[in-house]
Amino acid sequence: MQLRFAYRLCPDGPQRVAPARLFGCVRVVHNDALERTRPVKAANKLPGSAKHRIAEGPGCPRAPSCPRR
Repeated sequence: MQLRFAYRLCPDGPQRVAPARLFGCVRVVHNDALERTRPVKAANKLPGSAKHRIAEGPGCPRAPSCPRR
């Protein structure tokens, strides 16, 4: 019982151009998305180790502006 099939594609000129254009466009979109997300990821990095970080903000129980419960 044969479980797999082997296919060989031999595209001609126009058939080679279509996938090349498609993957070229995909690569451009991917690179543009990376360029837009890199500054956001860099801005979200917190300094120091996770053990020594102190959370801050209006809803944080450790924040000085937060009323004690």
